[in-house]
Amino acid sequence: MTPTWLRCAGALAGTHEVLGVPVDALPLALPVSLRGADDPASGNRFAGVTIAAPVGESDPVERMRQVRRQVIAGRSEPAIDVIGRLAAGAVLLPDEALHDVIDRITPPDIQASNVARLRPGDLPGRGAGGPAVRARPLPRVAMMAILISRAGTCTVAFRYDTASFAAAEQLEKCLQAGFDEIVELGRRTS
Repeated sequence: MTPTWLRCAGALAGTHEVLGVPVDALPLALPVSLRGADDPASGNRFAGVTIAAPVGESDPVERMRQVRRQVIAGRSEPAIDVIGRLAAGAVLLPDEALHDVIDRITPPDIQASNVARLRPGDLPGRGAGGPAVRARPLPRVAMMAILISRAGTCTVAFRYDTASFAAAEQLEKCLQAGFDEIVELGRRTS
């Protein structure tokens, strides 16, 4: 299964080029597994890593290599789980102090994640020509991309800030082209 971020990277490059604002990289937050050999198979342990998504790289194979290097480097960062370690103490802060801390954190432009299965109440709907889950607020990012797997089917849902992505139709075309590029690459390597 190709990670959602890889498909987004090609699409976002296309979107920026069409708008006449090509970029080499965009800040992208994604989860990385911290599970080790001693962790239970049914458990999950992860932390967020922010990388410079190489949207300016036109070759999807090289894009994968660049992202892989960044993820490996991020995963080995000694402070990778600092937020998890501080969370227990952070809940003791007064709301105003906690809001001040959060307001000082610069969020990434894009956040990508995956959900192993839908929860009860997250009923499939329709959106962008396919299934979608009920809308939730964006977590202080311009775009949220989530891969959702359910009953052997994967769906990718996108939520984005319309002020950041004013050309919605063009964005959707570029997202489709980004997916097509990766699917074609998979066909050539199979």
